[in-house]
Amino acid sequence: MTPADELRTAADKLEPLAAAAQEDLDGGDYWMVYDPATAWHDGLTNGMGGASGDLAAALPPNAVTELARWLRSAARDAREIGPDPHALAVARAINGSSTPTSAAAEPAPAAVEHCVHDRAVHQHHHHTPVDGCPWCAASVEARS
Repeated sequence: MTPADELRTAADKLEPLAAAAQEDLDGGDYWMVYDPATAWHDGLTNGMGGASGDLAAALPPNAVTELARWLRSAARDAREIGPDPHALAVARAINGSSTPTSAAAEPAPAAVEHCVHDRAVHQHHHHTPVDGCPWCAASVEARS
């Protein structure tokens, strides 16, 4: 499975869960006793309690929907410029899959496919300096 596939798989898992949770929140009997503006938070902290309830309450269905959209955007980026390691870590946690143990387990896209942008664009898409990026460094050297 490619990084883009992993990202899309995580989004595919979240979207129907968020939609079902929103539908339940909007009409489920459990939620009717709560103020609609705070029902998600109140229902989860009351029902679960503790740190787990607080964490679940921090991710209402609309936030999970946006997370899924971000993962889809990251999947497109993964195909075009390479995977964002943080987005991939989130996707793997959602998917219940493990992180590759070495760089060899995660092949880099070919430099020609990956980077044809300048340093400013690179910094917008990556967390490493252009000289430290295995794709961009090769691409910069090829253009020099």
